[in-house]
Amino acid sequence: MKSLAKTLASAALACLAAGPALSLSCLRPDAERTFAEAAASADRYIVLHGSFSFDSSAMPAFDERSEGETIDPVPARFSGMALNSDGFTIPYSTELWLQPTCAGIWCGGMQPADDVLAFVRDRGDGTYELELGPCPFWVFNDPEPQVLDRMADCLAGTAQCDPGR
Repeated sequence: MKSLAKTLASAALACLAAGPALSLSCLRPDAERTFAEAAASADRYIVLHGSFSFDSSAMPAFDERSEGETIDPVPARFSGMALNSDGFTIPYSTELWLQPTCAGIWCGGMQPADDVLAFVRDRGDGTYELELGPCPFWVFNDPEPQVLDRMADCLAGTAQCDPGR
């Protein structure tokens, strides 16, 4: 009987191990790496620190999303400061789009927040877009003061903000 129990237990474990691994592996969020990626991109970015306000009910419900479905952007408003080589010293406010994206079953999103560091893409048509992927890459909530200082160093060229580091 013990042998049968061991066999059944082994078979159950084998069945569980044979199933697909459903996990999303993200790199550790790093504002310097994001800065370097934005700087190396053919797209133009602005680096903002402040608050994002929008109707949170407009953020899509991903549990009802079908694979391959296009996700509509969410209109939002930013108020705060833009980065220059002296730090976040330029008062800035703008309307922009929040664009949730997905990787398989994992989707990005956001709630309205007051202390956000964001890398916002200039869409080239007078509008801006903040990509909200399942891995936090373009948005950092509640950034530490030294992270904000480091962004000014990256822009001034006094820091090694290298995407390959």
